[in-house]
Amino acid sequence: MTKKIGRIILIVVMIMLVIGLSLVTMSASPLYRTNQWVDTNAMFSMGRALASGMVPYRDIVEQRGPLMFGLFAIASFISKTSFIGVFVIEVINALIVYFFASKIAAFYFDNKNVASVLGLSGPGVMVGTHAFELGGAPEEFAFPFIMGFIYLAFLWQRQNKQLRPWLYLIAGFGLLADRNWLPCAIGGDAGCLLPTPCLAIVD
Repeated sequence: MTKKIGRIILIVVMIMLVIGLSLVTMSASPLYRTNQWVDTNAMFSMGRALASGMVPYRDIVEQRGPLMFGLFAIASFISKTSFIGVFVIEVINALIVYFFASKIAAFYFDNKNVASVLGLSGPGVMVGTHAFELGGAPEEFAFPFIMGFIYLAFLWQRQNKQLRPWLYLIAGFGLLADRNWLPCAIGGDAGCLLPTPCLAIVD
């Protein structure tokens, strides 16, 4: 019972650290007076337009894909006059990255607490990449898909190169979203080759 409580406390602390990291690195954070990152402002304008009934690529045009517009439309439902909704979406995104990073670490460390702590490296790497800038870019929201693919690649290797059929289906939809619906409206099909080198590396 004591171990279970300790485990819960550790997970809560890790979640708080991810939120803290988000607060100081993302310009949509309430700690920032304003958001000067052009990508975030452009996407938030697209999201608000979509939430108002405008049709992307007809009434208003931006180069990125419809999934990005949808995410920022959800953010606009939380708040149309501030970036707090965007921040909430970004925190959820960072927590998903943390989840997959912890699962990947668990392949190498039997101690679940160690894996949970090492999971912080996932969000840390995400916010530390050059593409991240101040948050809100497509690369940030693509990170959970990439981490998910890496996790599935290791799981595939650990399970004698067998996965449940529904996992392949989820991976396929994830690949479609990552390569076509996030970064741009068209193109990205070359990314369909991504799982092949991933599986070859862990083989």
